[in-house]
Amino acid sequence: MRQVILTRSAQDSAQTARALDASRFEPVIAPLFDICPQHHSVPDRSFDAVIATSRHALCALDPALREKLRQIPLYVVGPATAQSAQEMGFEHIHCGPGNAEGLARLIRAQTGKGCLLFLTGEPRKPDLERALAPHFDLIVCSLYHSVNRTGFPPDALQAITDPEPIWLHFSEKSAERAAKFIKNTGYEAFFTKGLHIAIAPAITEMLNATGCQHCLTAAQPTQKALLETLHALPYPSP
Repeated sequence: MRQVILTRSAQDSAQTARALDASRFEPVIAPLFDICPQHHSVPDRSFDAVIATSRHALCALDPALREKLRQIPLYVVGPATAQSAQEMGFEHIHCGPGNAEGLARLIRAQTGKGCLLFLTGEPRKPDLERALAPHFDLIVCSLYHSVNRTGFPPDALQAITDPEPIWLHFSEKSAERAAKFIKNTGYEAFFTKGLHIAIAPAITEMLNATGCQHCLTAAQPTQKALLETLHALPYPSP
């Protein structure tokens, strides 16, 4: 049975682990950061659209506020966030291509001048705000904080027995931290010789640059496509 290393937050990794084929893959949960909700306040005003670049922001919304916002057009960064939004009852979802540049382009094309509510977390890249601020009244609401772990979880390292495990990468941030943390542990070969499956081409490029020898990219930037790539792998030879 092949081991699959999951470096997302513990909650996200547990959800992914449940989606694995238990007869073929053993998940090893190795969270490199934690998602912590934080207090937020939203101005009592009308919004022409809502933006979310992560499902964590939608999950952290106060239920009453979520109910208030769910009929307003919602722009999300990619299919994974769109799926979460749909499950939460948002009715008018516009899905971007998986990056800030493409999402900003979609919003500018479909939304006239107006007030936008940007639901996000900390830390975040400024790309989307830079692209939208000159054109809209942009209200930024930070709903969660991503807290980095200080190293690779020791219990996860001890659990790795597969000499060439499979690593699933959902973000460039977690992939970078995995490569950084594992260097001084004595387990670096598990990373460089393992099979890496990334949710986006930029992650694959970064992994190749760190010396990883076997990298695949999902056909689309979604967990479904990532797991389809995993499940399409041939069974190991007896």
